[in-house]
Amino acid sequence: MRDKHLSSSKKIVSMSFEQLPDEILLIICSYLSPFHIIKTFNDLNYRLNCTISQYRQNIDLRFLNIRQFYFFCKMIRFNFGNNVRSIILSNAAPAVRQLILFRKQIEPFTHILPNLERLTLIDHYDDELDLYLPLISILKNLKELKINFIKNKNETILSSFITQMLTDNFIYFDHIPKRRRRDTLTLEKLSLTGTGYLKLTPIYNETITHLTIEIENTDDLVIIFTGFDYLQYLNVNLKQLTVLSSNLCNFLCNQRKVQCLSLIDFRFQARWHPELLSFNQFISILHIIPNLQNFSCTLKSETNQKEFDNSDYINIEKWRNLCIKFHNLINLDCSIKCILNSSNGSETDFVQIIANISRTSDRSINIHIYYNNENINHMKNY
Repeated sequence: MRDKHLSSSKKIVSMSFEQLPDEILLIICSYLSPFHIIKTFNDLNYRLNCTISQYRQNIDLRFLNIRQFYFFCKMIRFNFGNNVRSIILSNAAPAVRQLILFRKQIEPFTHILPNLERLTLIDHYDDELDLYLPLISILKNLKELKINFIKNKNETILSSFITQMLTDNFIYFDHIPKRRRRDTLTLEKLSLTGTGYLKLTPIYNETITHLTIEIENTDDLVIIFTGFDYLQYLNVNLKQLTVLSSNLCNFLCNQRKVQCLSLIDFRFQARWHPELLSFNQFISILHIIPNLQNFSCTLKSETNQKEFDNSDYINIEKWRNLCIKFHNLINLDCSIKCILNSSNGSETDFVQIIANISRTSDRSINIHIYYNNENINHMKNY
């Protein structure tokens, strides 16, 4: 009798709860974790389930303990795997090695998650590469992949494997015009961080529009410029900004005008030696991306601040001419970091160049140079 009474009471509470307006339900949900929302509300009426559908579509498994993690895996496997559009997994505590556990629980992966569009893997170990990367070419709806690797890893092995994956697994790589088509590939956004600096081989791709990657030098940068036909956004961490190798220079000279016409937003950071890469050589690299609208860079040098006094990199007219040459450029932000004190080797933001170009017909250019050494408030405005 007591069990029947409890069951009846729960049913009455559930029915009363189901009558609440959506606005009240959403306020309640804002105070709960996704785990508690799914666990508590999953078996209630259709209207309420529609209200909380976003918590089934966008799954974030970070910060779950092992019991909560297995509960979510069970729900995905048997209840709403078809609804899942986005998943975030992390190897960080408390669910250590979550990436391996998830693959073991969700199998067959493509059958349980056929509509997955976004996959984020955090603190990825280098011994887990074969768990997820092979799925990229067979998940028919995957649009975005983000992988962040842990700091303690074998960078040599990881860099080699990632480079091979880029060329063999899902990105076209044959030399133009011998292009291979992979009609099933849908990936548009790719972010690989913590890989170590990659040395790329020639690649070709027609789907990726957003790319975040770590690469060795300028040659690898040009390979990206010339290999990704529809790239719009590029965020790069370069080990070294260098002069182009003679082989790549010859390749560019022997081809018709090689340009990445689709790229409009380019951001990068790199170490570089201004005495080895002139400002004109720096500009010649950018000429490959003539339709640039937003450009941001951070240049780090071991050169002492005083040695920059006569450098073209802090010449206002050089930057003004750059803005004039790039007809679509709207925003430019360049920070130069150098050694403030040779005795302790500390870095400083020596100079920051910020330019805003109006969209009007006169294309007026407003450039500021900020000197950030002894007096952080000192500014020269042109």
